[in-house]
Amino acid sequence: MKLTDIKSDKFISLNFKVTSLLDPLQLKEADLGTIRRSQLLDHYELTINGHIVDVEIDDLFSNVELDTQLYRNNANLVEVVFITDKTLQLEILFFFGNVLNLGTVKIGIQEKLFAYTKGKFNVDNIEKLSKQLIDDCVLSTQSEHYICVLLANQETLQSLDKNVGDKKIGEDIKPQLEDHSDNLNFAILGKKYRLPIITKTVVDYSSALKDKEVSKIATKKQLILNAIQPNAQNSYHNYHLMKVDLDFVDAGQKEVLRTLAEGQLNKLIDQNTSYFNVWDEYVRYERDAIIQKAIKIGNIPLIQVESHPLGQKIFVEQDLTSFLKKGDTLILSDRPLIDDFEQISDNDIFDKLNQKGLETIEIKEVRSDSLVLDSALNLKESECLNLCFSIMGEAKQIERRKKARDRVLTGKSANPLLGLLIENGGEIPTPDIPKRTLKLSTHVEKKIFSHGATPTQRKAVELALNTPDIMLIQGPPGTGKTTVITALLEQMNLEQEKKTNITGQVLVSAFQHDAVDNLISRLNVNAIPTVKYGSKDEHTERNFEQISKWVESVGQRIEEKNPEIFKGLSQHQQLEKLVKIYTLSPSKAHTIQLLQYLRSLPRNILDEDDYQLVQRVFQDYQRNDDSTVQISKLGIIRSIRLTERAFKDDGKEQLFKLLADFEEDLSEEQIKHLKQIIREPAEVSKAALDILKGIKRELLQMYQPQLHFEIERPRLDLLDIVARVKDIQDQSTTSYSKKEQILFKFKSELTSNIHKVIHDLGRYNYVFSATVQQAAGNAISEAKKQQDMDTVEYDTVVIDEAARVGAMDLLIPMSQAKKRIILVGDHRQLPHIIEQSIVEKIETETDLENVKENLEQSMFERLFQRLKELERADDIQRTITLDAQYRTHHILGEFASEQFYKGTDLKTGKAFDERYDSPLKEKPELFQQNLPEISGKAAIWLNVPSHSKMDFEQKSGTSKIRKKEAKYIAQYLAEWIDHPEAKPLNFGVISFYKAQINEVYKELEKYGLSIKKEDGWDIHPNYKYLEHEGKIEERLRIGTVDSFQGMEFDIVLLSMVRSSDLKQLCKQDASEKEKRRIFGHLMSKNRLCVSVTRQKKALILVGDSKMVNTPMAQEAIPELSAYYQLCKKDSVGVILDV
Repeated sequence: MKLTDIKSDKFISLNFKVTSLLDPLQLKEADLGTIRRSQLLDHYELTINGHIVDVEIDDLFSNVELDTQLYRNNANLVEVVFITDKTLQLEILFFFGNVLNLGTVKIGIQEKLFAYTKGKFNVDNIEKLSKQLIDDCVLSTQSEHYICVLLANQETLQSLDKNVGDKKIGEDIKPQLEDHSDNLNFAILGKKYRLPIITKTVVDYSSALKDKEVSKIATKKQLILNAIQPNAQNSYHNYHLMKVDLDFVDAGQKEVLRTLAEGQLNKLIDQNTSYFNVWDEYVRYERDAIIQKAIKIGNIPLIQVESHPLGQKIFVEQDLTSFLKKGDTLILSDRPLIDDFEQISDNDIFDKLNQKGLETIEIKEVRSDSLVLDSALNLKESECLNLCFSIMGEAKQIERRKKARDRVLTGKSANPLLGLLIENGGEIPTPDIPKRTLKLSTHVEKKIFSHGATPTQRKAVELALNTPDIMLIQGPPGTGKTTVITALLEQMNLEQEKKTNITGQVLVSAFQHDAVDNLISRLNVNAIPTVKYGSKDEHTERNFEQISKWVESVGQRIEEKNPEIFKGLSQHQQLEKLVKIYTLSPSKAHTIQLLQYLRSLPRNILDEDDYQLVQRVFQDYQRNDDSTVQISKLGIIRSIRLTERAFKDDGKEQLFKLLADFEEDLSEEQIKHLKQIIREPAEVSKAALDILKGIKRELLQMYQPQLHFEIERPRLDLLDIVARVKDIQDQSTTSYSKKEQILFKFKSELTSNIHKVIHDLGRYNYVFSATVQQAAGNAISEAKKQQDMDTVEYDTVVIDEAARVGAMDLLIPMSQAKKRIILVGDHRQLPHIIEQSIVEKIETETDLENVKENLEQSMFERLFQRLKELERADDIQRTITLDAQYRTHHILGEFASEQFYKGTDLKTGKAFDERYDSPLKEKPELFQQNLPEISGKAAIWLNVPSHSKMDFEQKSGTSKIRKKEAKYIAQYLAEWIDHPEAKPLNFGVISFYKAQINEVYKELEKYGLSIKKEDGWDIHPNYKYLEHEGKIEERLRIGTVDSFQGMEFDIVLLSMVRSSDLKQLCKQDASEKEKRRIFGHLMSKNRLCVSVTRQKKALILVGDSKMVNTPMAQEAIPELSAYYQLCKKDSVGVILDV
């Protein structure tokens, strides 16, 4: 800031002659200093840049006002505005009273003000904002710093308050956050901004550091920046000059809080019972297990390589199906990496397999004798190459967990007190509760809650809005967890200051991609879909398809409201696009595209002569266009198998295709050879393979595309026709308004480039989404950098299905939340996954206590108890359990409530009662469905009995299948999903076993409901999505229980799979081990709870009913026995026998 930037009409402008020896040219314009009288008459002394300069006024009659001010002894500053050889022109400003020397002054900036201003100032931290404010308001000499202020007890300050009113900086920053007129100290006046400073009583966390006790925390008075306002244009007389070393700092005292948290946590984790210690050990053992896995797999030599539709197939000596799976990666190197592992430490092994620059290949398929690799390299031509297991994926996950853990334990997470909130015994300072309590608005309630919010749902939203740190929402099935999250996000968005940058203020996360997809599919914040970061493969496709459907829907609505605009303008734009492509590249394909467009035009645009010419040229090109057939035939030729292994797979099938498509091209002798090879019962001989090589070579020569070296040029006759058509179209489009043309352009750009739409949506999304691991991934980090954010932090982090997330993974997104963490889940449903063998090792090999309890209990459940302890200490409610379900028929809701939410906890032995209501009992019509055979029914058992051993369950690798169940599931589903009554309904098929899911897909293919892709099964596109009430939903989903948690479907079919001999089922006094061998996953209460609570209108349990109707079953799987009785006895239940 320069002195002349101060708005004042009291500047004195004078010219001085330099009378001392100092060369005026040693000074420069804008230099700042002070002036005082000299002992010599009519002389003055300037102090500038450490120099004392003796000067006298050019015009002695101009010194009266200057002398008057100097006699009053008022503080002054002078600025050099012009310099010649021996003269200086100075601007002099006198202030009111003496200089106020305050020394070092630190003014706090509160989080709320920073949130308002960071977008306008384009900063992502308080240090950067502080620099800009200091540049605006500090006047600096070579060694001293000043600010110009108005004191609070002056009338001028009150006048200035009135003058500023509600003017804003640009259009972005609120002028004032709170009314602090009683404790307003002063206002700093800068070039652009006016900064009112208040005194506020705040918590002094440094007192706790001194006394080492949170209970000793005191309060203190602190100067706080209350607003950043535009400086008034008026000038005022009574400015004061303060000499200060000014700094603006974080009023939240984060650094002090970090030190406080780190000190406490260091003591707590020294104890053997520490939660973090146990999980640290788990991660260490998990890391060791990965290294041992790599060693056991060892080097995989390239014995034989063949082409494969998914990439390249390599044959292996060792059966690796128990070690590797689809999606794993291998390292490709020119030397064995495993050989010397016995000679080096585990840390060195880990680093060696995780070093940068290694070539990796993804596994697409694993079989006992082969691997299919997705490699761009030609492995056939690669010599001396070795493969070994890549730990890079696991290493990256471990690294993210470790970084999050370190941030939390050193107090460097976005909320420095997070570690103390988690660890038992952690003492946290009493939070500063805002005076204003945020409420769920009527607008959001009407928008989100179709039946109105229950008192508990309303309370859950409002507790989450106002939590000072963490809020935990337990939601039994159907109680509206996702609806509560949606309402919370909508309300936060409503409260958000829209004139600031709102992009990426909130993160929604979950452990699995499916859970994230399910959540964001229901979000419509600011009427746009939410982009998911860091997803891959089918998960990218799902988010892509959801956004594509949204784009299609928006485009369709725009076009429906403006049909005439799009009819005319779209033709005009399409022609321009085709002509541009054709003139740049007049290839055969582009010529045909242009001709097809011209042929489709109405005859009033294309006259008869032009039409005949277009027809004639089009027919000529069509006769000569055999490229499609040629490409198809080349594919068949290249599929001829030339090795014994490859021929064994599908060699004869490929020869059948060859004979069917190439009979005219093959000689009689070649046809004879092919038929003879097909008839051979034994393995193909070497002589036969040599014959096939010769046939393949000849056919490839015959069908290899011929190279054309002629230069293609646009046809002038076609361009003449195009010019005439454009003239006619131009005349018709001039009638459209500018607004209509903009609307057309918007719709065209929206629907023409979906990838750009996804990129642009990310720039406007209030909510970002990612899995817990990808919350620290590269994609979301890049998105944050585009918003000028150096660190990946959010105001709010919402984690759905939080009970499913392991503690160290959960820390990743939790450590990124500055204001509030909202954990939503249910520890009665699917738990997080831990490796029991690692648990046992930690128990036997370390002296840590409570290992099993700390590892098996989810952090969600642990926090459910921990936060209740904190509530008793500070009276802030941080947990709530939703108590009313609206998802399903009341009979099914009551069944689940009784069976899973009342009883005795098997781990702790404590009784619990978390039952919930079904308020829509009086509205059964909401759950009515009219499908054949089950119309009006909610609880259905599709009985698939076993009449022979072939009907029992069968092993499929490490999984299980029951073909008979899959057959009837496909049969009934195909009948129901195409029924007219099923038009608005969606369906889910659940099994406890992955292999059974593939069996169901296989059966559904017969009815056209599924398709086999190169990398697995998928739903047929015709049955994949459903538009319901303006939202895109899944029409059909097939998967294991894990992929269904948090989801809901109108009709759910649950495949039980397990089916055993009646003798085994009737055995008395069976051991726990025997029961688990017979019933398997059916004994998992968590899995059962999820699987029988996904339906809205009907649950069809498909299985052998005798499995649930024995004394052993009533002990081992009482819930399924109870469900069978419900189907048998209730008026809305039915048993179907096949």
